[in-house]
Amino acid sequence: MSDECPFEFSSENVNKLREALSACSMEELERIGKMSSKEFKEWKKEHGVKIYSDD
Repeated sequence: MSDECPFEFSSENVNKLREALSACSMEELERIGKMSSKEFKEWKKEHGVKIYSDD
């Protein structure tokens, strides 16, 4: 099994993701961790985070 991330991020989007997640409470992070792929895709869209595999 490969340790590589299966997603492609631009450096701008990595920063957006980092900012969005660092602003979350522990409860919110736990909720995010339990999201379905569809729910997480919507969360990313709400927070302006784009992952190229979302296309």
